Amino acid sequence: MSSDRKTGRVKFFNCQKGYGFIIPDDAAETGTAEIFVHHSAIHNDGGFKSLAEGEEVEYDLVQGPKGMQAANVSGPNGGSVRGAPNFSRGGYGGGYNKFGGYGAPGKHEVRYSSRAILTH
Repeated sequence: MSSDRKTGRVKFFNCQKGYGFIIPDDAAETGTAEIFVHHSAIHNDGGFKSLAEGEEVEYDLVQGPKGMQAANVSGPNGGSVRGAPNFSRGGYGGGYNKFGGYGAPGKHEVRYSSRAILTH
């Protein structure tokens, strides 16, 4: 990784919306309180791209459409990011369930047994 990479800690990351903010280690010197980070800027070893609150990161600082933002975000020394713990996008897939259907039930699905439907 290049020597002009910045370092900081994740202040906040919203997994559902795919963005968050990094507090730069040099915030006091530069006067920059936080840097925007989009999930597409995160490098990891595959899977869902997210950051954990308080996680140490390295990044390149680039000009984005609304100001400065992080790019090429990685863990320390170019390693993988830890990512948000126990994050699940939820509601999708899951294989056959105990009710005989496929996938996890959605929050608006109603379950009826076949016996209840046939007898009424």
